[in-house]
Amino acid sequence: MTFDYRILPQFLFKHRLLFCLCFFAIAFYFFIFSQLGGITFVNKSLFSGPDSFEYYGYSRWLSGEIETAYQWRTFFYPLLVLLTTKLFGFYGLWFFQFMLWLSAGILTFKTVIAITGKTWIGVTAFLLNVFNISLIGYTTQVLTEITVMFLLSLLAFLLTSKNRKQHKWSVLLLLSVLATVKPGFLPLVYFSMVIFLVFQFRNILNKPVTLLLMLLCLSPVIIQKSINKINHGSFQMTQVADINLKEYFFRKTSFYVTHSNYSGLTKDFGALSDQEVREQKKIAFLLPNSIVYAYLFHHLNYSIMVYWDNLKENFNAGNPYFFTNPTLLKLSQNINTNFISWIHLFMALLWLFVLGYKRRFFKTRNYQFVLWLGILAFYELFSSGITFWAGDRLVAPATSICCSLYLCLLFFLFSKTGFEIDWDNQLTQKSI
Repeated sequence: MTFDYRILPQFLFKHRLLFCLCFFAIAFYFFIFSQLGGITFVNKSLFSGPDSFEYYGYSRWLSGEIETAYQWRTFFYPLLVLLTTKLFGFYGLWFFQFMLWLSAGILTFKTVIAITGKTWIGVTAFLLNVFNISLIGYTTQVLTEITVMFLLSLLAFLLTSKNRKQHKWSVLLLLSVLATVKPGFLPLVYFSMVIFLVFQFRNILNKPVTLLLMLLCLSPVIIQKSINKINHGSFQMTQVADINLKEYFFRKTSFYVTHSNYSGLTKDFGALSDQEVREQKKIAFLLPNSIVYAYLFHHLNYSIMVYWDNLKENFNAGNPYFFTNPTLLKLSQNINTNFISWIHLFMALLWLFVLGYKRRFFKTRNYQFVLWLGILAFYELFSSGITFWAGDRLVAPATSICCSLYLCLLFFLFSKTGFEIDWDNQLTQKSI
């Protein structure tokens, strides 16, 4: 059997636009990369934060090099760290995350075209994804942000599928993987399980193997809970939720309650000494959850105030790891403060309005795409209000799905045939 050498030129010609976009993205990436310091920056930034060391430590536990697993971390991202560093070293990990960044852009491009049928809208989505310079910085960190962005963009792409029955298992599996990368997505896994059981109840009764398939798709979550039960005696997924709730949100709320009067705060929360912060965190973490929730509900006005302050801080911040180039740090902050943060808030309101206004098209492909993608995007964005001092780490991973959602939403709003297109009449994606 001989290889037909005509296939490669035909493939390149057929997908010439996408290849040109990828070439531009790579050129732009390495331009920003060079401004940060190139390979020297990778050496300085890979483990520049405590979270990076914890992920690497967990990967060493997976390989048997150390005996302790971090209870507040989950296994999937450290597993990726382990595989890439063992095979290709630390530079291999950076290159792997660079490829995830590029792949997320490609998936965003494909997703938007599959839904709108408009190439220029897909190109716009791709470029908006590329121009978020914060994401370029996160490819050089041992952090989950780029992996989360890739998984969200892959989920968005699967949601465009014509065959929903075929891909429902893939979506559930990806959500489970996402929860073992970023445990904050676990409530969405539980929510999806409930939806699945409600709509598949008769199918489960008729075909019990369906329940087995669901458990297989949930295996990443089951594995993580089993790891914690064996090593820490608890089926709790992670301690991150408790840490964020108690040591960040509750601690800041109690500070506002204690140091506020009719004219505002009487003391600067950011001026606390390291010793004070450590003591407050230790006390807060030992409190039972019931007392914490009761306190937050009793001081609901302060809880809302803290949540809004955290949200504004996370939306307006830049990449905190741009320490080698203050100009890029300031640029990322200005873009987020003056542009992106307002777009997120406006599009969240527009999303709710459009879903209500177009509710008669609930069963159509495009309506359900906008509904589920909005749930993913805004959950990622607005759950960030629980913590602070993380730069734009908590909101940047939503870039890809926000590009897909916002452009498709605007297209449907101004298109005469937006939500009317049904799942069975899905637009055929053009050859790019």
